[in-house]
Amino acid sequence: MSRGSTWRMAAMCDNCPFAESGAGLHLRKSLGPGRWREITSGLRHDHSFNCHKTTAETGDGSELMCAGSIEWMNARGVSTNLLRQMERCDAIFGRSR
Repeated sequence: MSRGSTWRMAAMCDNCPFAESGAGLHLRKSLGPGRWREITSGLRHDHSFNCHKTTAETGDGSELMCAGSIEWMNARGVSTNLLRQMERCDAIFGRSR
């Protein structure tokens, strides 16, 4: 698993649901009815999304922000308050992704 700073994944997972093809797209399509819309709506309304490989339910419990969700937000000019705060901390303390 590729980790960047301690708060986010450094890159999208091989099966990230935010991927436009491959295993990630397959995972996205396997989500329950309305779940994808719920995730993207949440991102538009200041809710962060953790990588599925790091949640307590489906991963190792480290709860890191999904790199794919960050790319998705950047492509749409959207960001969450948490994302902005963590990026500022990285800038202030000189950490890189």
